[in-house]
Amino acid sequence: GGVMARILIVEDDDFCREMLSELVIELGHEVVTATGGDEALDLFRAQTFDAVLTDIFMPHTDGIHLIEQLVSLCRQVKILAITGGGSSADGSSVLLSALTAGAGAVLYKPFSPNQLLDCLEELGLATGR
Repeated sequence: GGVMARILIVEDDDFCREMLSELVIELGHEVVTATGGDEALDLFRAQTFDAVLTDIFMPHTDGIHLIEQLVSLCRQVKILAITGGGSSADGSSVLLSALTAGAGAVLYKPFSPNQLLDCLEELGLATGR
């Protein structure tokens, strides 16, 4: 097992947030959740996180803008951008924007636990599998 990371999960959908939290906690990481961008930024300013998992499409939050703000607050934060945009042309352009903004990895919904693990490993977060 690797070193435990503190991970902030930003997801407005209750079901998705719970699922992401459970998966990440199962890997042995510590999780803090936020339901939107403002809450996420408040938490991020007040605490130290190794990584942020954020949905890109949220009603009150532009995920791309959130990623830019997180990176400006902490240059080395690892960010996983998640989108329900599917792998359509639209979805991929959004993910490209996320990578440009500073995300280290991107994930399409719906995703399997293994795909999430792959992304976390890509970010350098040990998954202990």
